[in-house]
Amino acid sequence: MALNFPDPATQTPVNTWSPTSTPSATTNGTTYTWDGEKWRVSGSPAFVNISGDTMTGNLTVPSLNDGQIAFRNQIINGDFRIWQRGNTFNTAGGTLNAYTADRWYGNAASTNVTKESIISGGVQQLPGFTNGIKADTGLNVRYGIELDSPATNSQFAKNSQWTLSYWSNQPFTAVNAGFTDGVGNLGAAVYFGNTALPTAIETNGGWTRYSKTITIDKDATLTNKCLTWLFVNTNSVSHTMTGVQFEPGPVATPFEHRPIATELALCQRYYFSNISGRPYQFGSGTASTTWMSASAALPQPMRATPSVVLYGEGGASSVGFLGVDGLNLVVASGTSFRLGNSASSTESIPVQAQSSTTSVYGFWFGLTADAEL
Repeated sequence: MALNFPDPATQTPVNTWSPTSTPSATTNGTTYTWDGEKWRVSGSPAFVNISGDTMTGNLTVPSLNDGQIAFRNQIINGDFRIWQRGNTFNTAGGTLNAYTADRWYGNAASTNVTKESIISGGVQQLPGFTNGIKADTGLNVRYGIELDSPATNSQFAKNSQWTLSYWSNQPFTAVNAGFTDGVGNLGAAVYFGNTALPTAIETNGGWTRYSKTITIDKDATLTNKCLTWLFVNTNSVSHTMTGVQFEPGPVATPFEHRPIATELALCQRYYFSNISGRPYQFGSGTASTTWMSASAALPQPMRATPSVVLYGEGGASSVGFLGVDGLNLVVASGTSFRLGNSASSTESIPVQAQSSTTSVYGFWFGLTADAEL
């Protein structure tokens, strides 16, 4: 804040703040007046204390920490509330290379990855959070942020600053980011220059919040589709993480809690599971042994045409059939099913089924649809 005080050369005597002169300057509604000995301040205060303050009127700002006010966090499911694929992922002594919690890819050898409740005795261990992602012996996970336009820096403009923050009960041994072709298959990865470990910025009980600011100092290549964060912990200790945020600017702001319905919808752009009960049913109205067709609408337009697995009476890769009363009808033989002749899209999945040996009145199925990076 600059104050434009009167020129001392205009005072009497010249070039002095004499008791006979009362120079003053006004800025942002506050007037500073010389009384011959000291400056006095009058008017309503028009400044904000750096340590915090309370506004009594409207505050208009073009941005916050170099970014928008809401939807700052580029991480979807950073608080690990959404687990459509299940809650436990066991490597059975091998290596886990698969998505676990929604949008989070596990890459760990000989360890189990699970949904971890961080509520103990009805009390949240970490205020504001209920779940985390846990690995038994070292947590190695990746997260890919879709580029608005593949092969470009998109929302991550060259030379812009971005800050990662997260809560963890153990430090990682490496946390780095770059543009990649995907998350499971990193492909032609272009990593950013800052390879320093995140620094601790606050603690709460057994939890520490870490932060790392990076500059987007590379350009995406022609095959890159996402900006990927790699979290690596080679220490053989139990490790849980939550509250992950990646936002514009050089400062880690408090975690952005979005409504769970919004978070679920964001997740379903990449993966959708509806296999409980009989989620999709088609009734033909008459007994039939010919092909019957149905279409399953997806709750959100997906990132790309998804790969689909149907679920039915026999579990995965099957469908179920309906009798005259609309109840489940077990058909012992002569059954076929397939994705429909019309192409799947990002919004609906066509399905066809046939019972060639037993007349049926319809069929039912569930499905998973995967359009992850």
